[in-house]
Amino acid sequence: MKKTGLIIVCLLVGQLVWTATTKVLESRFDISGSDEQAMALVQEIDPSYTPWALPAYEPTALMETILFGIQAFIGGIILIYCTLRLRAQVSPETRTNSNLKK
Repeated sequence: MKKTGLIIVCLLVGQLVWTATTKVLESRFDISGSDEQAMALVQEIDPSYTPWALPAYEPTALMETILFGIQAFIGGIILIYCTLRLRAQVSPETRTNSNLKK
């Protein structure tokens, strides 16, 4: 298996472990988001406040977690892709010279 393929497999496994760990911690502890904390604080300060806009789509807690995991996964893939592309653009001469300076 190529080195790049191995890196991608490791990242996929890491993402799965991260998602599973998050779900386990979420089930054991109250991990409420900043939106809920802000709403509670606003209701405490001004109980008569009514929001002027409502969300177009409000996913369930499980779907929210899944969507966040997918978002983080896609962001990680983009970051890794850009890093590998930048590294591939460095010529072999530059890599050899930079290794000699260390």
